[in-house]
Amino acid sequence: MSHVITLCGIEENQISASRIRAVLCRGEMRHIADVAACGTVMMIGTHLFNMFATNTLLKKFWRSDRIWTHSIFDRKTFKKIPLFCDTRALMASQYWDRKRIEEIQERRLRTLFEHARRIPFWKDALEPIALNEPLRPQMPKLPITSKKVFSEKKRAEYTDPALLPTSQLERTSGTTGKPFEFYHDRGYELRSYAICERIFRTVSGGIRYPVISIRARERMGFALMNYHFFHVRGFNSVRHRLHQLVELIRSFEGSVVLFGFSSWILELARLVQERGLTLRLKAVMAAGEELSDKRRHEIEETLGTKLYMYYATSELGRLAFECERHVLHVNEEWAYVEIVDDTGTPVPPGSEGRIVATVFDTMVMPFIRYDSGDRGIVSEDTCPCGRTLRTIQLKGRQITLIAFDDGRIVSLLDIPPIFDFYASAIRQFQIVRTEEYAFTVRIIPTPRFEMRKETIAEHLIRTLHPRADISWEVTDALTEGRNGKALYFMDQRSPAPVYV
Repeated sequence: MSHVITLCGIEENQISASRIRAVLCRGEMRHIADVAACGTVMMIGTHLFNMFATNTLLKKFWRSDRIWTHSIFDRKTFKKIPLFCDTRALMASQYWDRKRIEEIQERRLRTLFEHARRIPFWKDALEPIALNEPLRPQMPKLPITSKKVFSEKKRAEYTDPALLPTSQLERTSGTTGKPFEFYHDRGYELRSYAICERIFRTVSGGIRYPVISIRARERMGFALMNYHFFHVRGFNSVRHRLHQLVELIRSFEGSVVLFGFSSWILELARLVQERGLTLRLKAVMAAGEELSDKRRHEIEETLGTKLYMYYATSELGRLAFECERHVLHVNEEWAYVEIVDDTGTPVPPGSEGRIVATVFDTMVMPFIRYDSGDRGIVSEDTCPCGRTLRTIQLKGRQITLIAFDDGRIVSLLDIPPIFDFYASAIRQFQIVRTEEYAFTVRIIPTPRFEMRKETIAEHLIRTLHPRADISWEVTDALTEGRNGKALYFMDQRSPAPVYV
């Protein structure tokens, strides 16, 4: 009820509760019908909001993507309408009972599968699935997909040609050692804005503060309004552009929410402490790498605010967010997340395994049972925050900083974008540090490699160290890690170093 009345700009407790108290306190029992009427209004209001929220999450009627992804509405002003509806629904659904959340997932999976069957690859893959039966128990019948699966096929086999002209081509950061191209459509963008809105409001206590994103490039569907993009090339750019960042933060009358990669936020905290700066921050959001308790405490103590983790991948979008109790919750209205073993079989809750996800809003290029390349543990235990969304723990996304004996430090996250930029020359890469300044780059090249070889080496030297010595080694296969990803960085110096 409160959600419906709030939509109209009126608080529920100013209507029904106050009216009931007034009636009872005055002893006007002849008006006891007013109390019953108030209760009836509340029931009707609750029913109407539940209907609104459910159909909004299912993208039915007023929230159909057929309406809001039309070119007529491809303007910021119009995008605010589905954003408003979606955000209202998502702020409520995170507290729904499990049965209701699972019903939403079932219906969203059915819509996705019905659409995916028009696409050649998925038409065949979905053959064993009976759409008129519960779908989540049938998920193990489907193959695990990955970058490798799609890379070996032609684009026409796994994309919807009708949606391609209005979709955006994206690339992974190459953290598997192999850059990957994929597509996101307008439907993905619109729902993603609302998923992020819920996260922004969670980290700032329910109030929407301005968000500053420290990134090398913008990502589709991150924020629609009250948002500022601050460009940095990489880890060391945080130091070089500190003055401009501080000026931007101080240009706001109040506090802001700051977002960035964990290693970049850590570097910012160390610079703030080093220079005795004070920043007005409501909260800090970190992504990309896990933070130890010690590093989290260091950041919070120095920046004077709370830090919240955020789990996302380039292909799958925003999969989980941290609540007020600093527990990661899966965005279950966005994706169906499974933890599976090496054979693709789901493991019991509380067991570690590979994280695979099916995203409900990737119609142009469906990501169904897609291997994120990460490992984790999903729990069904109740969180003290009151949210009923399942919780997840990530395993293995640790910060790695490449340190040199002269004090220079480079984040490992600064390396993949270089190979992303030169994806036409190198299919896959792996950097091996053999000595303090010596690096061997193992590659699976394309015919264009020889032509770009020197340019790529120069780019690597600028990023790593002016004294870096780059040598190349052509290979047919690269060493894989425990999670099946190719290890894109290895340190083979002896003795093994201890990183910052």
